[in-house]
Parts: sequence; structure tokens; C-alpha cells
Amino acid sequence: MTRWQQREEDKTRILEAERQVFLQNALEPMRLMSLRSVLAFSKKVWMYLFLVWMTFFCSVATIQISSEIKRQEDHFQQTSLNLYELIRQRLSQNEAVLGGLEALLHTFDQLQFNGVRAYAKEMLTRYPHIYTVGLL
Repeated sequence: MTRWQQREEDKTRILEAERQVFLQNALEPMRLMSLRSVLAFSKKVWMYLFLVWMTFFCSVATIQISSEIKRQEDHFQQTSLNLYELIRQRLSQNEAVLGGLEALLHTFDQLQFNGVRAYAKEMLTRYPHIYTVGLL
């Protein structure tokens, strides 16, 4: 073996030994890190972690609550619109029944009570939300 080859081999051994020492020194703190060392964080670090967690938690809770409020508002709007439409239809039907009764009374001068009774009976079967049709 030449002197030059000997020198290169020595350099390789030295570099390998330095690498081994470096890896041992670099990995040693990781081996020693345990739950106790994690719990030994300062109060500032724990407070910072707590504030980050609370900020995240409050953000998620705010998003969830606002989406639930929006969903409830939409449901309320839809329900109230349906109810409004039902009431509007029934009032329109009530007006039609009263208009028909008025037309019946103005058409015949001497209308018998039986004629009004037949009309009322017919309207009550067609419109079940009307409870009574009568004359005062």
C-alpha cells in the first residue's frame, strides 16, 4: 500500500470516527428526553400552549355555533313562509265562502233557512278548517 493510499484510509477512518461521535452526541439528548423533561417546560411555554389551544378551540366553537345559528334561521324562515302561505290560502277560502254566502243572500229575496243550511253544509265539507257558517 502506498503512502498516499494509507493517508486516504486514515482520513476515512478519522471521518467515520468523527461521524460516530457526532451521531452519539446528537442522539443523546433525544434518548434522555422523557415525560419528565417535557413536563419541565417553563410556565411561559405552558401558558403559550394553553393560549394557542384556547384560541383554536374558540375559533372552532365560534364556527360551529354560527353555522348552527344560520341553519336554525333558515329553518325558521322556511317554516314561517310555509305557515304564512297556509294562512293566506285559508283566509282566501274564508273570503270566498263569505262572498258566496253574501251572493246567495242577495240573489234570493225570500231565502229559506234550509237553503242557507244546504250551502253551509256544502262549504263545511269542502273546507274542513271552517267550523261553522251561520247567520246572526
